[in-house]
Amino acid sequence: MSLIDASQQLLLRDLRNQRRPKILGVQDWILSASYRVEQSPKKKNVTLLLDASTDIVEALAHDIVRYSSAAIESAQRVEALIDRPLASGWIIIRSYYSAYFAANSLMRLFGYFCTNIDQRHVAAIHQIAHLYEIPLPTNEKSKLASGTYSGRYITNSHNGAVVLKSLHSIGGGAHKQFWFAFKEFLDSFQHDLSQCVLSKSQMEKARSSVKFLLSTLCQENHPNGNWLSEIRNSVNYRLEHGAWHPYDGNQTEARELIELISCSFLGEPRFQVTDAKANELSRSTDSCSYLLAWMLCSVNKISEQSNGGAKHFLKAGPLALLR
Repeated sequence: MSLIDASQQLLLRDLRNQRRPKILGVQDWILSASYRVEQSPKKKNVTLLLDASTDIVEALAHDIVRYSSAAIESAQRVEALIDRPLASGWIIIRSYYSAYFAANSLMRLFGYFCTNIDQRHVAAIHQIAHLYEIPLPTNEKSKLASGTYSGRYITNSHNGAVVLKSLHSIGGGAHKQFWFAFKEFLDSFQHDLSQCVLSKSQMEKARSSVKFLLSTLCQENHPNGNWLSEIRNSVNYRLEHGAWHPYDGNQTEARELIELISCSFLGEPRFQVTDAKANELSRSTDSCSYLLAWMLCSVNKISEQSNGGAKHFLKAGPLALLR
C-alpha cells in the first residue's frame, strides 16, 4: 500500500469537499476568463493568476468524473470469444483507453492536467492580457497557439495559479504529447514524495513503484513515455502481435489478458508481469491495469476523506459505476 499511502498525502485537498460540479471542465474554465494575466506569454507558455481557487477545482472535478467513469466503463465486462481464445485485439484497445482515461484522471486528482487548446481559448487569454495591458509577444516561437498543453494548478501562492505549457515541441499526435505530460507528472510526483510522512521502507517501496512505472512507460526506446500508445497503434492500426485473426505468432490467450485488467478492480495497484522478456501484450495490459487500479484507489481515498456525503462529486460519478 506504500504508493497509496503516499498518494493520499499528495492528492489535491480541495477535492475532498467538492460537490457535484457545475463548471464544464478545464477547457470551459479557460474560456470563462476568471483569472488574471500579469506577464506576457513566453515560449508558448503562460501563467494564469487566480483570484479564487473555487472555479479551477470545480473544473478539475468535472474532468475527473468524466475521465474516471470512461476508464471504468472501458475496462468493465471485457469478454473473451469462447471459440477464438487468441482473439485479443479489442481487449488491448479497451485496456489502453482505460489506462489513458485513468491517467488523465490521475493527473487532475493531483492538480495536473493535459488538454487541447484551440483559437477560442487563445483569444480568451489574449483578451485578459489586453485588459491588464500586458503586451503580447510578436515572435512566433513565443506566441500562444492552438495545440496540446500540459497544466498545473499551483496552490502555494496567494490564491493560486495555473501554469500552461505548450507541448508543441514534442511532436507527434495528441496521445504522444499526452504521455509526455503524464511522464512529467510522474517525475514531479516522484520528487514530491519527499514531502510525505512515510517510514523508510514505505518510502522506498513508493519510490520503487513510481520508478518501475516510469521505466515501463519509457521502455523500448520511448523516452517520452508513450510505449502504451505505441502498442495500441501496433494493434489498432498495423494489426500486429497476432491479436487479430489468424493470430499469427500469438501465444497469449485472451482470458489471461482479461484476468490482468480485472485485477485493477480488486484493490491496490501492483505489477503482476515483471519479467521484461514476457510478451508485449501481457506487459502492456498489466501496465494498463496498474494505472486503472491507482486511479480507483485514489478516487476512493478522496471519497473517504470527503465531508460532502452523498452530494460529493465522486458519489454520483465513477463510484456509482462500482456499486
